[in-house]
Amino acid sequence: MANKQKAKVTKRESLKRKREVASDIRLKKKIKIDLLNKTNNDVNLIISKHVTTEQKKVELHDIDIDNMTSGMNDAEIKLQTLKVAVLPPPTVPLRVYSNLPLTLPSDLKEKEISLTEYRPMESTASEKTSEESPISPLQNFVNFELRGHRVIEINHFFEQLIKISGHESLFQCGLHSMEIKSEKNNSFISQFLIQCKMCKQQFKIESSNLQLNKLAVEGVIAAGCGHAQLKQISASLDIPIMSEHTYKINQDEVFDEWEVTAWESMKLAGEREREAALKENRIDKNGIPIIDVILDGCWCKRSYRTNYSALSGAAAIIGRRFGQVLFMAVKNKYCCICARAEKLNEVVKQHECFKNFDGPSTAMESTIIAEGFKKSVEIHGLIYSRFIADGDSSTYSRILATRPYTIVTVEKIGCKNQRQRW
Repeated sequence: MANKQKAKVTKRESLKRKREVASDIRLKKKIKIDLLNKTNNDVNLIISKHVTTEQKKVELHDIDIDNMTSGMNDAEIKLQTLKVAVLPPPTVPLRVYSNLPLTLPSDLKEKEISLTEYRPMESTASEKTSEESPISPLQNFVNFELRGHRVIEINHFFEQLIKISGHESLFQCGLHSMEIKSEKNNSFISQFLIQCKMCKQQFKIESSNLQLNKLAVEGVIAAGCGHAQLKQISASLDIPIMSEHTYKINQDEVFDEWEVTAWESMKLAGEREREAALKENRIDKNGIPIIDVILDGCWCKRSYRTNYSALSGAAAIIGRRFGQVLFMAVKNKYCCICARAEKLNEVVKQHECFKNFDGPSTAMESTIIAEGFKKSVEIHGLIYSRFIADGDSSTYSRILATRPYTIVTVEKIGCKNQRQRW
C-alpha cells in the first residue's frame, strides 16, 4: 500500500516538472517571436506582455544590473536583463533596478535567450519555518504592526479600494500588489497610507467620511454615560480609545448643536400652538393668541420633603394641545473653577462659567417658570393664560408677582394625579 502511494506521488511530481518545462519553452518561444518581428523594442513592455501573474513574475533582492553587467556590450546587457526578468516560478513580483536605457539593439535577435540559467537561492532555516507555519493573508498586505478593530463606513471604504485598484501603471498592478505603509488614527477615524509594491504609487484611504468621533460622543451622552463608559466599550471591542481631550472637544460641539436644535424645535412648537389658537379664535383684546400650558421642574438630587440642597435644577413649559416643549432652562448654583479659586483665595481665571443662580434650590423651578411666562410673547407671540401643575404654591405666587401680562391674569389648574399623590 505504501509503495502505491509513493508511486502516485512520484508520478504527480514528474507531471508537474514536465508542465513547468513546457511552460518555460512556450514562454521562450513567445518572447523570441516578438523580438524577431520587431513589433516591440521595449523590454518592459515585452516582459509585462508575456510574463503574467500565472507565470509568476518574481522580485529579486534588489538586483543592480549596472554592476552585474559591467564589461558587456549592449546586446549582452539586454540579454542579461531578460535572463533576470524572465524566470520560472517563485512567487513575488519582479523588481529590477537599473539606470540603463531599455531600447533593444537590432542584433539581439541573434542571441539565444535562456530561461533555465537562473535558480532561486536555497531558503534559510527561518524562511523554511515560516513556510511551514500558517501565514495570515494580511501578512503580505501590512508591513507594520496593525492590531485591533476599526469602524468603517462600508460603501465609502470599498469605493476608495475600487478606485485605487484601477490606477494607471505599466505593471498590471491591482489590489494584490498593495501594502499598508502606515495608519494615522484619531480615535474612531483612521487614515491608511497604501503603496503599490510594483509602481510605488501611494494612496490615502479613510475609514469613513462621517464624523464618527462626534457621533460616538453623542450616542454615549444620549445613553446617560460619559468618557469612562466610552473607554470601557472601546476596550471591549478592541477599538482605539478616544482621549479625554478629544472627548471634551466633541462634547462641546454636540452640546452647542443640541442647544441650537432645541431652540429651533421650541420655535416650531410655538408656531403650531399659535395657529391652533387662532383657528379657535382664542385671542386677547390685542389679537395675541391665548393657550393653556403644562409645567414642571426637576433637580439633580432627589429632595422629596427633605433636604432641599440640590446644586442644579431645570424646568420646562409644555403646550397642552400638542405636548411639545415651548420653553426650558437650567439653573446652577456651583462652578468648580470659581469654587476652587475662592477656596485658594486666587483670582478667577477666564473660563466658561455655568453658575447662574444664587438663591435657594427650592426657588429654581419658580424662577425658570416665571422667566418663561415673561418671554412667551417675545419668543412665540403667545399668552399662557392657564397652566396645569402640581400643588406647589410658590410657582403660582411667583408668576402672579412678576405680572407677565398686562391684560390677562394667569390661572392655575391643579393636577388630579398630583393631588392623589399628596
